[in-house]
Amino acid sequence: MAGLAELGAVMMNAAQRRIDVTAENVSNMSTPAYRSRHVFSQIVDLRQAMPIDVVRSMASGASALKTTGNPLDLATDGGAVLALRDGDRFYLARSAQLHRDADGRLVDALGRALQADGGGDLTIGAGAPLFLNDGTVMISGQAESRVGLFNPGSDDGLDATRTQLPDSGDGGVLRAGAIISADVDLGREMVELTQASRQAESGARIFSVYDDLMGQAASRLGDVAR
Repeated sequence: MAGLAELGAVMMNAAQRRIDVTAENVSNMSTPAYRSRHVFSQIVDLRQAMPIDVVRSMASGASALKTTGNPLDLATDGGAVLALRDGDRFYLARSAQLHRDADGRLVDALGRALQADGGGDLTIGAGAPLFLNDGTVMISGQAESRVGLFNPGSDDGLDATRTQLPDSGDGGVLRAGAIISADVDLGREMVELTQASRQAESGARIFSVYDDLMGQAASRLGDVAR
């Protein structure tokens, strides 16, 4: 009967994990280029046949380039990505909504600084910037700086920060005045939430059955002892 209790615990934990991941996805619906994550169950120990949960990012195909008209909204086409510095770490993104801070740096809402080609925080002077497809930033007809387009290595690298700036990417194209929308499907997330709720209910019922069986076993042992 211990296996019954373990199964109930696994189901309850899996349901909570699904709810947490769904909440994260929904909260990032407006985050540019956010890739939704989903929970998969895998059986890794054939001796116990108890599944564990694995969270993976999924490219649903729903994300698309969306024109915003804001010249400081940037997105990338091709294999290259943008890099944003957060302290001594770097966050890679396919799209970012930026603004110019007091020092002329381009930063996102979290204060992460866009990196220039070759490294270093990208800064621009006063005036309306014009971004060319190769990342060159033009101010009043003069090339002032260049946005770094970097090689992410793999899509998994977009989910975490790293301590070193990656190498420059090949074939990347910068798109200004546009963002890549998040690939979160609200309908799918609601289905996931419903399934998690049912899974939690099933786990609770298994615990209830386990308690009943333990109670019956205790009662019979008491009868035998008499």
